Amino acid sequence: NYTSEEVQKPLTTASVRANGTINSSLFVDGADAGIPAQIIVEMIHMFSYSVDFQREIQPGDAFEVYFDRKYDENGQPVKEGNIAYASLTINGKTLKLWRFQSKDGGWDYFDEKGNSMKKFLMRTPIDGARISSGFGMRMHPILGYTKFHEGVDFAAPKGTPIYAAGDGVIK
Repeated sequence: NYTSEEVQKPLTTASVRANGTINSSLFVDGADAGIPAQIIVEMIHMFSYSVDFQREIQPGDAFEVYFDRKYDENGQPVKEGNIAYASLTINGKTLKLWRFQSKDGGWDYFDEKGNSMKKFLMRTPIDGARISSGFGMRMHPILGYTKFHEGVDFAAPKGTPIYAAGDGVIK
């Protein structure tokens, strides 16, 4: 026979600040600064509408993030919460985003002018990809003649997650 029991333990929430300079990548240097992977992934998603992480990030760029962390009764971290604020400085220009929750419970990230982080399309809808074919005239790979290419093709290893570049669903 098996029995189960639910034990609820109180958790405390505190804000955590982390910052650093990018020497190799936001992911590696963020982890070195003590930022958990899920928070780094959320930061990348937050800024993906404004930043091409494959081509624009350079050594010397900087980052800062404030996020919630939950602790158990012994003071040990047990869960990461939401990002309240994040900034990314690229080539001397600082992008800042704040989390805002509306009265209806919805939320989004906004810049200092109140603009949503979301734009029409993400700059790079796939992590770790290279552009294999750009927008414009190109030799069609199947038809063999020059034809206008109306999109941008990305190449990445099989199984790499793909984001919807705008409103939509990837099938």
